[in-house]
Amino acid sequence: MGLVVLLVLHPEITKDARSQLMGCFRGCHVEQLQSSNLASFFDWSTKGFCARTSLAVRIADRAGGIPWVLDSLVGTERQTLFVGLDLGHNHFSASSTIDLVCVDPSGRILEHKSIGPLRMNERVRAATILKDLPHILRNYSGEYQQVIIHRDGRMMEMEKDDLMKLVSRARASIVGVRKNCCTRLAGEDSSNHALIMSRQRALCVTNRQNAKRAMPTTLEVVLEEPGGLDIESAVRQVFWLSRAYCGSVFQPKRLPITTWKANNIASTGQRVFVRSMTDEK
Repeated sequence: MGLVVLLVLHPEITKDARSQLMGCFRGCHVEQLQSSNLASFFDWSTKGFCARTSLAVRIADRAGGIPWVLDSLVGTERQTLFVGLDLGHNHFSASSTIDLVCVDPSGRILEHKSIGPLRMNERVRAATILKDLPHILRNYSGEYQQVIIHRDGRMMEMEKDDLMKLVSRARASIVGVRKNCCTRLAGEDSSNHALIMSRQRALCVTNRQNAKRAMPTTLEVVLEEPGGLDIESAVRQVFWLSRAYCGSVFQPKRLPITTWKANNIASTGQRVFVRSMTDEK
């Protein structure tokens, strides 16, 4: 819970000034607004209604409220835990962080944690998060009967075996959610559609992208470890978890809340600019 502060900022405020101002509200939940956008809240058209509704829901979310939850998510039980995993990389410091998000079947975030910095690596090692995940499992209901891991991106060799060691006491499934997919779906209306390619692989369009582009960017859903889960149920879970509240009332996210949150807190670091070979020394 805690105090929620609605902070209205001048559009020309500098980055340093804003950082200094934000430091005055440490320990509070801060919702920032640009003063140039205030006029939209007094517009009684549909645009104004959307602005007021979005602000009210964001404040409620900051205060610890949950705008809406999912009901009867397919392929889950009362004691099902979704775990989103992502790796963030800082190429400037040659380090990585493991970002872990725990979500219940209703789409509520239970806990999120960043582990690191670690030596840069593309593989999630079991030993690194072994001390954190069991604590989370115990913290929320003692023992989960089913754990479904959503791994952002492509899994590396031996990573599946390492992840299965983490949840050896529960029925575990591992689902790869790849957001950088080269395949596109075209059609009159390809939103909210899925194409089952095999028992392990499917393509899914989760939001209303076709309203803005002819060929929406798909998600690739890969059933790395079934654990009693079939590909159709895995795709349905990915789709509906993209409908969980992620900061917007009217525009659902492209990613499920599991990997969206993990990707959002992942440390991507600073860009490194390489001098051209033709540059003067």
